[in-house]
Amino acid sequence: MKNGQCPKCNSKQIFKHKGSTYRSLLSIRFLKNTALTDYVCCDCGYTESYVEDSDALEVIKQEYQKV
Repeated sequence: MKNGQCPKCNSKQIFKHKGSTYRSLLSIRFLKNTALTDYVCCDCGYTESYVEDSDALEVIKQEYQKV
């Protein structure tokens, strides 16, 4: 999606929103959140969310359980 093409339907009608709503926040530590950037395909509705803050990604590596 970040490349401008939907992985589900191959559309290039991709739009992004770096939100500031509750839905667009990811808790990374107690009382610490980071913003999510949402990518939406306006043809099929498929949506992906990304953390773009590299410092937040480092905290996630320390705090979250690896799969």
